[in-house]
Amino acid sequence: MQTIRNHSEALASLGKSGPTPVALHLVLHPAPVWMSKAGKKRVGRRFWYIEGDGAKPISTKCSQENKAGAEAVLATRKRKQMVGLLGEHAPDELTIAEILDDDIEQKEKIAFTPPQKRTARTIRHQYTTIKRLMGRLALADYTSQHSIDFLADYVGERMAYYAAHPDMDPKDPEPTGLRILKLLKKAVESFVERKGLLWSKAIHVPKRRKVKKAKRWLRKQELARLLWGCLYEIDKKTGRLKTKTVIDEDGTVRTVWIRHKGAKKRAYYHLSRLIRFIIKTGTRHEVSIMMTYGFRPDISCIDCDGDGRGLVHRRGYEEEDTNKARPPSPIHAPLARMLARWARMDGHIDRATGRIVDDGKVRYLVLDGNGKPYRNHIDRQFRTLVRSVGLRGITLHTLKHTSVNYAYQSGQTRSGAALMLGTTEKTLAEYYTDWKEEGHFAEVLREFDDPAKLLAFRRLRHFDPLPSPRPRHYVKPFREADGATA
Repeated sequence: MQTIRNHSEALASLGKSGPTPVALHLVLHPAPVWMSKAGKKRVGRRFWYIEGDGAKPISTKCSQENKAGAEAVLATRKRKQMVGLLGEHAPDELTIAEILDDDIEQKEKIAFTPPQKRTARTIRHQYTTIKRLMGRLALADYTSQHSIDFLADYVGERMAYYAAHPDMDPKDPEPTGLRILKLLKKAVESFVERKGLLWSKAIHVPKRRKVKKAKRWLRKQELARLLWGCLYEIDKKTGRLKTKTVIDEDGTVRTVWIRHKGAKKRAYYHLSRLIRFIIKTGTRHEVSIMMTYGFRPDISCIDCDGDGRGLVHRRGYEEEDTNKARPPSPIHAPLARMLARWARMDGHIDRATGRIVDDGKVRYLVLDGNGKPYRNHIDRQFRTLVRSVGLRGITLHTLKHTSVNYAYQSGQTRSGAALMLGTTEKTLAEYYTDWKEEGHFAEVLREFDDPAKLLAFRRLRHFDPLPSPRPRHYVKPFREADGATA
């Protein structure tokens, strides 16, 4: 329903173009002549009449000279029409304090139980805050800016109170301020409904600002557990490697770790490749599982020499120039050593000569348990690995956040990390870690190849507690004896 500000705007909003406009106004008409002496005296005189309500003109009994009296009669007539249209309460005659007093009176009338009475007392206390900051404001003069100013004033008062009382634990006052504005909104809606009024006034409640939550990233002990879980079986409860007793031919008894076997062994080995590659390059997993060796135009590829040095093309070297297109990333020393070892194992680099094998075959970096490339996402296999090692709340995208955090902790600049991890500085600042330093393209390789930084990061230990798992729904325990719920 349309918001009405005052009487004149109410009438103007109801008046539409047509044969019978609603707005009342004064019009001069000649006086009627009756067959009497008094009527004959009115011949030639003009009187003020009220028109605009769709009926016959109504006489004000005021002559042309007495326009002030006619305007007073017109105002009385308008007031009667407004009462018929809007009810006894017009928005320009109501203050916010009056509406809140009426609302709390109704709430206290229907509060019978002790909890209801406590709620009514709490609302009365919160209404006091509204009346103190904006109680004298007429409802017709309210705008959405008043809600914004109220919220700013309330938050400022609370923060000043916390500053004056340092012994108290400060809390965020914004949610409370928004709840108070919601109470005001409901009070106005309830007042209009209970009084049977035909106007409405919408109270603006600002949206609460979104608080950025820290993204999940892997601590070193979690990453080590994942990589160990790709080779050996790990106990979920204790987090330790499972062992078994082996008797050699000479009768020696040894305790060894239990390795994965068969297709599971091959799949988990390539899954460890995927984890290491994402940690070192920051590449998304859907691109990493399609990564190939060689120089290819339209597919993810690693263009390296026999020592593993070269470039990583995340979408091929003919990637289209779009907003998400990123330049190729140079391969730094730790990554080059891994890629050279994997390329020799996969046959891309000849083991004897150390040269690239150009036989036209497409070799993928990551394969499944059957030795074939993945054609879709690998989420299910990764989740199985995470659960098998006793971890929670870790996804494949967590590896990308881990890559960014490791680059930040090892002292890399934001521009260098953006180039090496295949993203932009804006993305790093908005979604990942915000660096204040600036770097240059030529310094990127020296940063990632710096032995001092590599040694410092290798010696870094994460001693902070692991993130708590996601809360689970509470399940009431069962008594085994009678089957009744405890």
